[in-house]
Amino acid sequence: MHHESFFSDCRELGTSRCLTALFSDQAAAAFINLHESGDAQWFNKERFELLLDWFLKLDALQERPAEQSGQALHDLLKEGGAAAGYRLDQLMNVLQSAS
Repeated sequence: MHHESFFSDCRELGTSRCLTALFSDQAAAAFINLHESGDAQWFNKERFELLLDWFLKLDALQERPAEQSGQALHDLLKEGGAAAGYRLDQLMNVLQSAS
């Protein structure tokens, strides 16, 4: 629940900063199975997507206009994770090029 305002935070702070905070959180990193292999950090696709789905459900409870919903960011992060092959540095690169 520490990141219950994840999508709002991303809109406010920027996606890269928000994701850095998420991946730096020990509980979140453990949940998504953030691990090092070779020279890179990787995370689990299913757990990452599940976490994003939970964040979206929490975001839906916020009272705000529909155009400020977290759905677009949710979709961007899912697509970004897939495009990055669930490699953390590549995800950050994908998101920076999408900005």
